[in-house]
Amino acid sequence: ALPICGKKKKRRKKKSDMGRSDDLSGSDAEGKSSKPSDFEEMMQKKRKERSRLRRKTGIEVINARDQMVGRFIHEMSEAVEADRQANREGKPTTKTVALLPEVMRHLNNAELRSAFLDHDVLPVITNWLAPLPSRSLPYLKIRDGLLHVLGQMPNLDRDLLKDSCVGKAVMLLYRHPQETRANKRRAEKIIHEWARPIFGLKSDPKDLTREEREELDHVRKSQQAIRRRSSRGNDPVRRQSIESAQIGRAV
Repeated sequence: ALPICGKKKKRRKKKSDMGRSDDLSGSDAEGKSSKPSDFEEMMQKKRKERSRLRRKTGIEVINARDQMVGRFIHEMSEAVEADRQANREGKPTTKTVALLPEVMRHLNNAELRSAFLDHDVLPVITNWLAPLPSRSLPYLKIRDGLLHVLGQMPNLDRDLLKDSCVGKAVMLLYRHPQETRANKRRAEKIIHEWARPIFGLKSDPKDLTREEREELDHVRKSQQAIRRRSSRGNDPVRRQSIESAQIGRAV
């Protein structure tokens, strides 16, 4: 009897040991299954990194663009100041005309134009169009290019136009006797497009300064002259008399 009881006790001990071993093996298996593999951890890190980069990409692109625009406007300012100093010393002005192709490439880019306006490019354009210290006009290429660029900016804020004085620079070219007819037409068109925001025609006329009222009167007179010229050109009797006079002089 004693050996049987002893065997039974021994058997019970094995069962308990087996139970404990099963529990341990089960917990180990659960631990192994819950813990991700090295490959899964690597993929999770990659996914998090990609999402973080996607979030940063848009902001980084905008920041990089703003930095580029700011640096280029500073370069434009340095070029015009260098040319004005060279003009005072009687030397050729070459900095602005050398930079002009790059200026035109950037300012003709519709996606960059708003960024340039936000970084106050208009006062720099005003300096580029202003007469030199010797009272001579900038190079014709500069006036042609910048008037073309300004003609593509019809809807500008009134305060932006007034603070930059670019309207006065365009008006000066329009009135200047040495400006070409083509640029006078460009300047006149720009002035007409900008007249409402520059002079605040929707607001009280009393709010306008004396200079603004004078420029507004000049714009209105030029518009009336254009209408008179067009009406005279369409008058058949007057056109016939002009043609006959020209034939008489030719004879």
